[in-house]
Amino acid sequence: MVTKLIKASNKETDVFIAPQILSEIVTEDMVSEELTKSYMAQFPLDNILESLPSYRKFIDFNAQKRNLSKTGLLCAHGSYDYDVGQWEYNITYEERKPVQSWINRNDGKYSLLFVNCCNTNHQEISSKKSAVLVPDANYSHAGRDSGSVHVELYVPKIGYVDHYCEKAQFEDLQKLLK
Repeated sequence: MVTKLIKASNKETDVFIAPQILSEIVTEDMVSEELTKSYMAQFPLDNILESLPSYRKFIDFNAQKRNLSKTGLLCAHGSYDYDVGQWEYNITYEERKPVQSWINRNDGKYSLLFVNCCNTNHQEISSKKSAVLVPDANYSHAGRDSGSVHVELYVPKIGYVDHYCEKAQFEDLQKLLK
């Protein structure tokens, strides 16, 4: 049986929630699945980008030049499959899919893709049009806030943004996307 991600949307974000995550946050006092979708759709992505203002500059420029908008957010548990050598997201406890396949399927549909799932083996990704935010380890808001896990930005044509040379990388992006 193939289970699908559940999509919840607001005007700025499409959230793709793994049923496994949904089952973990549903409580007796929640009236319906719609309430849960609405809650997840209000993910505080702005908090992350406020702490990384240079990332916003890259994301906005790339989006403007490629005529992209909105954010696609994947909410799932993540793991690494050592047998096949890939980072995967868990749809259910038994079913997993490659993170890169989710990125490929949504690349060019959104200005930003945010992979909100653990990256236990610090796997790298790629995209052709959309900027992508990924964690560099086991992701949690507490881990991000304490500095034990970082969120990295991948921008097409230049790769991962490096804080030590982001000025030169931004200039390169401007030249490449004239």
